[in-house]
Amino acid sequence: MIGWLYVALLVTASGGLLLACYLTAVFLRVQRGESAKCLDGACPIVMQTPAARLAGFPNFYLALPFYFMLVVFATLRLHGYAEWLFWPLAVASLLSLAASAWLIYSLLVKLKHR
Repeated sequence: MIGWLYVALLVTASGGLLLACYLTAVFLRVQRGESAKCLDGACPIVMQTPAARLAGFPNFYLALPFYFMLVVFATLRLHGYAEWLFWPLAVASLLSLAASAWLIYSLLVKLKHR
């Protein structure tokens, strides 16, 4: 019955992992001074602001292992393993949610005034 939740987690975490990989590639191009295009063209501008780094790392560097672990966890849970990982990943998810709220605030309020 709960299997559909792990399928949903697997799908959304895979999407997050792909997006983090894409943004990492864009970030590396921006850091090398190469042209980089995003859907709206604002990515290179946003990536050069202090809000683009959390704890000194680019945000997507932290997202890569997080989403990878969610994919691994969902896959293992679908096969009946790794139940013990639920709470550590739940805490990591809450921290990720808090960081996302801060980044949304930064983008909508702080960068809008520049």
